[in-house]
Amino acid sequence: MPEEEITAMEVIAALKSMADKSRFAKMFFYVEACESGSIFDNLLPDNLNIFVMTAADPHESSYACFYDETLQTYLGDVFSVKWMQDSETEDLRQESVNHQFQKVRTETNTSHVEEYGDIDIGNTKMNEVIGYKETPLDRYTLKYDDAVPAHHVPVAILGQRIKQAKDKTEKTKLRRILHTVMEGRRMIEQTFSKLLRSVLPFTENQQFFTEINKRPALTEQNVNCFDKIVNKIIKECFSISQNPFAASHLHKIINLCNMVPESKLVEKVLHICSGKSRIQGVV
Repeated sequence: MPEEEITAMEVIAALKSMADKSRFAKMFFYVEACESGSIFDNLLPDNLNIFVMTAADPHESSYACFYDETLQTYLGDVFSVKWMQDSETEDLRQESVNHQFQKVRTETNTSHVEEYGDIDIGNTKMNEVIGYKETPLDRYTLKYDDAVPAHHVPVAILGQRIKQAKDKTEKTKLRRILHTVMEGRRMIEQTFSKLLRSVLPFTENQQFFTEINKRPALTEQNVNCFDKIVNKIIKECFSISQNPFAASHLHKIINLCNMVPESKLVEKVLHICSGKSRIQGVV
């Protein structure tokens, strides 16, 4: 989020609380975000009458598209463009949530669209989810050729602005901003690298680094350790909400939690980051 982080378990706890208090009959939850599947995979029960569709699986980026040179930003996300286009071109009184999921999953060729929760309520018609207005159906397909991983968007936008800039002074200024962004990303990568190298002796690093880069899943067993270490990184090292690039490295923390005692990880984070200047918002 813009100013703070929300963990998967906070989301799951909120959904469980709402279900327990009968705050909804059925909930359909669309999530457009990198690694969005990690919020629900192995964590969301399938008996809450909640159907979730995510832009990506737990280990990959979602993709932005349709860069606008006037606004100097990307106007859409491939996943969201696909489900909104489907909603505008199908008869929502006939189309089910399951049908839309299958269609959007097939047409989104940049990431793996996933479903979680109570799959059985996917037979609900779309007009019950987002409503229906009697209008002529206009069959169309939006085409894009500029999809970029969402984590790369800030860098891609700066690249576009540098290319567009006519004034030499403006180009120089933008190149300096880009340099600052890339330097910040390098510092974030160094922080994770130092944490990994501090945990096991150098002689074990080769096997260790092979294991640490595997794509794991959050489970009830490791999620508490993961949350504690990530919160310690946020407090001592840098804000993840202001540096979302760091999220692409968080799977390493899950692996560390599966391999190393939590107390040792807390100690290492404090050693690496305490007393140093926090990395500012460098995206």
